[in-house]
Amino acid sequence: MEVPAAFNATSSNRSFRIYIKGHDLFFICVTGSLGATVEALTTPFGPIGSLLGLLARAGEKKKAASTIQRLDQVDPELLLAEHRYSFKLYAAEIRHAMIDLPTVFGLRVGKGGRWKFSLLDGRTMGFQLENGDMKAALNLLPELLDSALQINVEWDEGKRRFQKK
Repeated sequence: MEVPAAFNATSSNRSFRIYIKGHDLFFICVTGSLGATVEALTTPFGPIGSLLGLLARAGEKKKAASTIQRLDQVDPELLLAEHRYSFKLYAAEIRHAMIDLPTVFGLRVGKGGRWKFSLLDGRTMGFQLENGDMKAALNLLPELLDSALQINVEWDEGKRRFQKK
């Protein structure tokens, strides 16, 4: 099977592998909300709790990488049933989308930017993208979303990071 175009994104402490197949976007949940659980368990234990949190997050990233390898071998349509937070959107359902730098308060280390969009039914969604995934999204989304997509960033090769246009 040919692997559909894809990139990774995070939203609400969940990691997604986003596949583009035809005019559909498949948001396949890769990891659950480990962040809140780790925070609740590590905060009371000070420095030792912080170390435990780092170890838990590292284990989660390793697990996510092996999960993505497995997911890439399966048709995204079949993956929707594997996790309750996975979903599918038809590109025409997206009224307006924007790729921008993260806000000052939303800035996380290693994150390249933010992809926000609103749907025809009024719902809005937002995802954080790391640099590599930001580049993939910037290559894949303009063709799919056409005039609905507003891109407010560009890659600065000298600084090796994204900057505002």
